Amino acid sequence: MQFPVYIHLGPWSIHPHVLFEALSYFIGFRVYLWTRRPSSMPKLTSLQILAGTILGAALGAKLLYWLEDPSATWEQLRQGNLLWGGKTIVGDCSAA
Repeated sequence: MQFPVYIHLGPWSIHPHVLFEALSYFIGFRVYLWTRRPSSMPKLTSLQILAGTILGAALGAKLLYWLEDPSATWEQLRQGNLLWGGKTIVGDCSAA
């Protein structure tokens, strides 16, 4: 398998990062339009939902990084830079 893996849609070859990022912007905007309608939801409930989504996004962004090397995560658990830093790598671009 050769990286990056392109998604072929008819005559187009689309890089998956571009496709999924554009899709996330589109879906996020549609959710925004849907949720800005007047609602009978109490303000406290909407703030709790907002806090939950922010917390979930923050934890979800780091979860794969933490699980990538569990032994290193366990050993460096007391260091804050491990918990706050780091990103996961989806694919390796080097030649095999």
